Amino acid sequence: MITKQKSQIIGFITFLIVYFAGVNLWLISTGSTSSFIYVPGTLIVGLAGYWIGGYVYTEFLKK
Repeated sequence: MITKQKSQIIGFITFLIVYFAGVNLWLISTGSTSSFIYVPGTLIVGLAGYWIGGYVYTEFLKK
């Protein structure tokens, strides 16, 4: 059974990976030569995913 904490962690990791990959693909496509290790806003997006994961659990998965 999935718990609220697992749902929040899954949301956090999913948002981090998607955002990080998306920004890096965008930087590569624009020809940027900057470092791809640091992406501004990653923590904010991860925290948004954490919150959304908890919200999804509360609204749809909790029985």
